[in-house]
Amino acid sequence: MNKKDVEVAGPSDCELGESNPTQATKPRRAYRSTEDDDDWLVEENESVGAMIGRGCAWCMINHSDIPLFFLSLLVMYLSINHCCYCVMVVAIISALLCMRFPLLNATLWSALIVLYLHKDWNLNFGNVKVSWNRAQ
Repeated sequence: MNKKDVEVAGPSDCELGESNPTQATKPRRAYRSTEDDDDWLVEENESVGAMIGRGCAWCMINHSDIPLFFLSLLVMYLSINHCCYCVMVVAIISALLCMRFPLLNATLWSALIVLYLHKDWNLNFGNVKVSWNRAQ
């Protein structure tokens, strides 16, 4: 087929200013609400367990720092009597890395809360002595 045999039925892509000529030929109309548009509001009957599961999955995806906070708070609270150094090291590492990894804010806050709730502790990091004594 020669180029001379091909006839163009409408304007070319360059004349339309569109990358897809089929989009330009479709008529555009203003949006108007009809009853058919509200069909997306009607959901199928689903169980309460499915709704709770979907809500929990959404919460875990969008707020993963909340369960991490409670988990690290529980673990550090139970281990502060055995290894106070470990809780302090977690707090220091979390404080150093929380700007790069925002998820570590949860472990930082839980470590600070656990160290605050513990009555008194004395730690030595070389020449640096860190202590906390609060009266009850």
